[in-house]
This record gives sequence, structure tokens and C-alpha cells, in this order.
Amino acid sequence: MGAVPTGITTPGQIERPIDAYLLDADQIIATETMRIRTADECMVAKGYPDADVRADGDLAASISLGVRERVVVSDLYGFFDSVDVARATGYLAGDGLGGSYAVTWQPTIPTSVSDACFAQASTAAGAADVLLLTTPAGLPDGGPTIPSSDPAYTDAVERWSQCMSERGYSYDDPQAAVGDTKWQQDRMTSTASAAQIATATADVECKISTNLIGVAVAVQDAYDQQYIDAHADALSAYKSALLSAVHAAAA
Repeated sequence: MGAVPTGITTPGQIERPIDAYLLDADQIIATETMRIRTADECMVAKGYPDADVRADGDLAASISLGVRERVVVSDLYGFFDSVDVARATGYLAGDGLGGSYAVTWQPTIPTSVSDACFAQASTAAGAADVLLLTTPAGLPDGGPTIPSSDPAYTDAVERWSQCMSERGYSYDDPQAAVGDTKWQQDRMTSTASAAQIATATADVECKISTNLIGVAVAVQDAYDQQYIDAHADALSAYKSALLSAVHAAAA
């Protein structure tokens, strides 16, 4: 593990080695728009002029939020945003950030036609599922390992848990805090309760004061690099294919 960064107070300060192999929001939007357009053109060419293949919702907003979610929501440290955001919206700032990636078309089109057209469109766009472009999970072999059992990380979690305990909250790890069943009703109403806001605020403040995020970033960086070294050829081919799709979308 390399140097542990300090002073991380916002998600915008977090960068990972694996980011070099992920598309940004604008690139993903371009390729997904091309995938939808290609599928529609295919169905029209097969005799279905009213195919009406389209995104079910605001595609650009969903993808942009999904890319931001790479940092705000983590299997390693749970939820992390600025203290101000936690005070304003609790955990809801990181709840369902990915929005909707659904695509719809006329239901009267035979499945064999839609399947064939989406297969063609996915080849052109470089991915069959836009969700896989917004997260490291879409990388070869599922992306880097999540190092939740690394000793440096578990030590940092213990310090965070102690900080939370001193504030009156009993959680063994950050995932337990953001995933507490007490917030289910809040999520159903899309309104953070006072209790959720207080918990999320303490959560973020403890992550900052114990430097849990800095340790998590350092540990994740080390595992990222191990993964990159072991998958150099596959990652190069993967990124080249995606960039080819981006260039085709821009043409």
C-alpha cells in the first residue's frame, strides 16, 4: 500500500488508477444514444417503421448520476459525500443515484427481431448494458477486488465504529449504517428523516476525522494496480473497443 491521502472531505477528491479504463459520463451518453439509435434503425429496416426505440427517462441525467455514484456509494466505505450534503439529504444523496437506464420500444415487435437488433446495436456501442459502463464491475473479470478484509482497512473501520459509538450510534461497519432498515420508509417517501440526517452526518464526519476514506482509497489503489498489472492486455483491448464505439458515436 502506498501513501495514505489525508484531508479528503468531498467525493470529487477521490481518484483511482482504474479510472483510466472507465468512460466518462459524456462518452457513455454518446455510446448509449448510438445503441438506442442503431436498434431503432435496425427495426425500421426490418419492416417496423414505428419501432420507437427510446430511453425510458432522462438518459443523460441517469448516466451522469450513475458515474458520480462510483465514488458516492462504495462497497468498501458505504456512503460518502460532503458534510453539507449529508446534513441536507442524509443518505438519500446516494440512494438510487443511477436513475433509470431502461429502454422501451413498441411491444408488438417480435422478440426475435428486437433481440437481433439489440445484439447488433450492442456490438456497435461496445456494451449490451449501459450499467456496466458506469461501474468497474463491467471491466474484464468483473474489475478489481473489493479489499474489505485488508488489515489496514479493517483497522480504519474499527476507528470509525468507535467514533460513531462515541456519538451514540452502534454500527460495526459503514455498510450497516447506510443500509440500516430504519431508513426504508425514508426511501419510500424520498424524504430523509431527522434521525437519518443525524446518522448520515455523524457517519461522514467520523469518516473524515478518522481518515477512513483516505485509508480506503490507498488500499483500493493498491488492489486496483494489482488488477491492472494482471489484466494489462485485456484492459487495453477493452478500452480500445470502447473508444472505437465513442468515436463512431461522434461521427
